[in-house]
Parts: sequence; structure tokens; C-alpha cells
Amino acid sequence: MSGSEYLISELRRVRESMGLTQESWGERVHFSAKHVGSIERGERPALPNYLGMVDKVFGTAFMKFYREFVIGEHAPIWLRPFIEHEQQASLLRVFQPLAVPGLLQTEAYAKTIITAYGASMAVSRSL
Repeated sequence: MSGSEYLISELRRVRESMGLTQESWGERVHFSAKHVGSIERGERPALPNYLGMVDKVFGTAFMKFYREFVIGEHAPIWLRPFIEHEQQASLLRVFQPLAVPGLLQTEAYAKTIITAYGASMAVSRSL
């Protein structure tokens, strides 16, 4: 279990042990219930402003844990299972229904795509 996964589980455990709903917890720390829920589901990271307020209101030490164990984890929780699968994969396939892969592009298509994204680039005639 990563540091941020543990942090999230502890936030939820502490809230539930106090008998508080996400809404009542959020009211006390001045965050919405939606914000609290998205942190507990791992959809949004538990950032210092949230953890600092939780520590202040409930007398916890989540900021200390965050500084020691969570800072430096670069991938968000929801992405980690995909990264693990990718590391074990022998083949990766990419599905992009709105763009033709580079090797299959014609010069005209490439110019249109580059122009659409606001980049100015001279495309060589030798393509």
C-alpha cells in the first residue's frame, strides 16, 4: 500500500470512528462533502490545505505523515493500477479515434492537425 493510499484510508477511518458523515466532517473543516468524498475515493489528492485544516480541527497529525510519506509520489491513486498493469504488459495498444497515427498521416493531414493546435511548423516536401 502506498503512502497516499494509507493516508486516505486513515482519513476515512478517523472520520468513521468519530461517527461523522462526510457532510458533517466537511462542515467542520470548511470543505464540501463532495470534496471529502472525492478524497476518500482517491479521485482527488489530499493536499496540505485540507490536511492542515483536519489537523487543526481534530488534533490529528496527517500533515506530518503527508510530509514524510506522501510527498514524492507522482502518480495519482486512480492511475497506479494502470501503471502496474503497464509494467507487466508485453504489448500496449493505443486507441485514438480522433487522430491518425504519425506514420500513416499524409502531408495535408499533418499540416491541418498542426495548424489546429496553433503550432506553426514548416513541413518538408521530402515527406
